[in-house]
Amino acid sequence: MEMYFDYYNKHDKEGLLSVMTEHHNSPNAVWGFDDLEYMKIIELEDVTNSIREYVDDYLTTGRGSINGVKKENVRVFTCFYEVKYREETGPQNSGKYKMKYILIRQDERSPWLIDDRGY
Repeated sequence: MEMYFDYYNKHDKEGLLSVMTEHHNSPNAVWGFDDLEYMKIIELEDVTNSIREYVDDYLTTGRGSINGVKKENVRVFTCFYEVKYREETGPQNSGKYKMKYILIRQDERSPWLIDDRGY
């Protein structure tokens, strides 16, 4: 998760896509670099075991219902973060946000990649 924010701050699209699943590799997958001043994590919490319905929802009605990932290869994080844009032209306004990130892996030897995110 930390690398995702690092790559955003560096305006490194290739790096950013390297920590996301192939599903995100599209022309509109990454935006907001131009006026981004910074994005920083305030708090990151693994809620995989404490809020199991996030995993269940992902597996039954989310992208997990089509990509075949196994339950043990899904992790869910809530991230409180702050974003600041030089101009208010980014994909969201400058401010503090809470977002849920779903990370998956192919198997226990594979890296964790961001597959979905939302409020």
